[in-house]
Amino acid sequence: MAETSPFPDTFLDYIPDPPMGKAAYRVALERSFEKDEAEVHPVYALLKVTNRCSSQCIYCAHAGVTESKDEASTETLMDVLDQLAEVGAVSVNFTGGEPLQRKDLPDLVRHARSRGLFPILLTNGLLLRRRIDELRECGLGFVIISVDSVRPEAYQATRGVPLEPVLDGVEALRELAEPRRPAITVTVVVNSYNVNHLDEIVSYFGNRGIGVKLCPYHHHGRWEDDTTSPQDPEAYRAAVQRLKAMKDAGLGVVNSHAYLDNFVPFTFERRSLPEGYRCYCGYTTLYIDPALNVRSCWSQGLPVAGSLHKSRLRELLQSPRIKAMRKRIRKLDCERCWLLCTGEISLRWQ
Repeated sequence: MAETSPFPDTFLDYIPDPPMGKAAYRVALERSFEKDEAEVHPVYALLKVTNRCSSQCIYCAHAGVTESKDEASTETLMDVLDQLAEVGAVSVNFTGGEPLQRKDLPDLVRHARSRGLFPILLTNGLLLRRRIDELRECGLGFVIISVDSVRPEAYQATRGVPLEPVLDGVEALRELAEPRRPAITVTVVVNSYNVNHLDEIVSYFGNRGIGVKLCPYHHHGRWEDDTTSPQDPEAYRAAVQRLKAMKDAGLGVVNSHAYLDNFVPFTFERRSLPEGYRCYCGYTTLYIDPALNVRSCWSQGLPVAGSLHKSRLRELLQSPRIKAMRKRIRKLDCERCWLLCTGEISLRWQ
């Protein structure tokens, strides 16, 4: 990364360090991995507050969902936030679906802040302009907007909705005055519709002071059309090399080199992971779905550790089921992903 770059190395630099400090956390995390005992607090909790979503993404099971089935009440989610604070979580990512489909999202963010959690919003951006006054006052620390292209036709092809309201929502955030303006990044899912103009996306947002993090497209073989996967490994490799050059020039790529380096092997070599890679998400990460089922990560191939409707989080984190899940993750006996919330976080500590 260029020494004068205004952008951090990765998006994780926007999130507070664990209270014990980075160095001590790394040592405790490695010890936890070796002993198969959790001696560290979760750094990153993903809390799915809804399955509803106004986007129509061709690679997402939430596309166009309108039912609020399984959604927890405001009071219940505030209790979940209390429990995250009690187990020492550092941050909470309000995700979905589209979290802004919930009217109480600002209240949940405020409550997270009051409990010492760093609040993050992962959004499609469609409702940002409409709800910007509420978001201005609630204390968001970080907003992540999913934008796969700045070309209207390419964006519409993958997300099924117009691009203009999303870019307007990004501008609404940029218009917020300090200190109420949260950190902002954009997430791009690399796919066959945008792989030939990724540098254009980075330039558009980088010129506006917004870092871009990229994630490889994951084909699960469940509902999505695999023509969305990039088809040409050489073109993909060239695109990644351009991204790495832009990062080195300080132009707004907020992925680590190690993460970018595995895009092509993961995509074209049967979900290949780097040699010696350790997935730490069994220790660093929590995933809670709208029905309040708890896992160590997003993977639907892993069983749930339990439900917060029936047990307290502190109990679940000490349960035999969560230990069995950690053991499977340590062996990479899972779907094998290269997502930001698992891959980039794990790389940070090794």
